Order: sequence, then structure tokens, then C-alpha cells
Amino acid sequence: MNPDSVDVCFLCKKRVYVMERVSAEGLFFHRSCFQCDYCSSTLRLAAYAYDQHSGHYSNEAASHRKMLDRMESEDI
Repeated sequence: MNPDSVDVCFLCKKRVYVMERVSAEGLFFHRSCFQCDYCSSTLRLAAYAYDQHSGHYSNEAASHRKMLDRMESEDI
């Protein structure tokens, strides 16, 4: 097996096998690593949001969007 062809989790940088991986935004993740950056809940591919500017992954829930808006306004 070619070591360069090994898939690596974007977040933890460990090897991720086909049966345990999730692919989002062209990157691979362990299912357990693919979590909301704000509440740590496991994200689902059908309902997650990715902010290109901050690099954060989050739930698409409206409550999360409100939280994100509040956090961003506090950073300014």
C-alpha cells in the first residue's frame, strides 16, 4: 500500500478508514471528530454549516446561527 494514499482526518491528523470517515468540504474526518465547534454535538452531513472565513463547522440550527452572530459581533 502506498503511504501517500492513506486518508487522514483533517482535525486529529490520524488515519481514517473508509468505514469510519465523513467527507465534507473536500476533507476527511472521523465521525467522532466531525463536531460542532460551539456545542460539540456530532454533525450530520445533511445539516451542518461551514464558515469559510472563520473555518468553523457548526449545526445549521437557527439557535446556532444566532449564537454565531452574537459571538462575531463581540469579536469586533
